[in-house]
Amino acid sequence: MEEGLFSKASTTDQIAFLAVYIPIIRLNVASYVQTWNMHRIRKQKRRPYVVCGKPFMNYFHPAPGVEKHGIPVGDESLDALWNDVKDWGE
Repeated sequence: MEEGLFSKASTTDQIAFLAVYIPIIRLNVASYVQTWNMHRIRKQKRRPYVVCGKPFMNYFHPAPGVEKHGIPVGDESLDALWNDVKDWGE
């Protein structure tokens, strides 16, 4: 339902949104993530592959023997990504 409270075409509305609401939204999202990541993931009988424990601790303080499964990114891939986005914001 359109009530006319915000207009995408209005620069003033956009500035107000970015200056007032975005910082509030960022703070609330960060707070939610921090709170949620302190909850414990329980062991599951039917899903032995699920990692139990607190996500924060699992990420920053993994158990001994836990491997990093990241894939190294080469310069060619980074250059291709940069070429896709280099004109953004102009």
